[in-house]
Amino acid sequence: MRHDRIDPRNAPRPVAAPRRGLWSAVLSLLSPRRPDPSGVTLRTPPERPDSRPGAYPGSAPLFRPFLADPRPVLFGAADPAADRAAIHHMQGFGLDVVTCNTFRGALTRAHGQPMGWSTLVLSIDGFGGPRLILDGLMNLRRKLPHLPVILVSEEVRFHDFTTERMALCDVTIRAPISGPALELALAEAGANNLIWQARAAAMHQQDA
Repeated sequence: MRHDRIDPRNAPRPVAAPRRGLWSAVLSLLSPRRPDPSGVTLRTPPERPDSRPGAYPGSAPLFRPFLADPRPVLFGAADPAADRAAIHHMQGFGLDVVTCNTFRGALTRAHGQPMGWSTLVLSIDGFGGPRLILDGLMNLRRKLPHLPVILVSEEVRFHDFTTERMALCDVTIRAPISGPALELALAEAGANNLIWQARAAAMHQQDA
């Protein structure tokens, strides 16, 4: 039986397998996730980055809906100097920022001027973490459902722009704060807050 020899120069070359590690990482960022059992919510940006502001951190936003509200942002942090970057980012967006260095002080200002703030941003790590401020946050959400709330903490592993924690806040972001993440948080907090207002109104009608 005759066997034809194949010239090594004409032999087909093996096709390199796709780099699954890289694509897996990209897909993991683009696909929605479920809440992690440890309590850390893993989530990705909106489905349509072409139609949502700042859909992916680092991208240029199409618009900044929060700039339509002329009211200042109320920013609570135990040491505002330590969160100077966040203040700098918000001022860079064109927002006025009023700071409070205690959790109680931030809540007092929020309740004292219920229509005076566009958003409440709380850097909660210096306030003892979420467990010590849980009651205050829940009370705030019941009494001021129209006020978008953003929580900032080093204890979360990922930004959470979903509606999973609406009883406490509209958005959670991981510290240290980056400009794109904060920009997206401000936009998403306003959108999520509309959902929370509808839920709060429905709960109020049920209780009535």
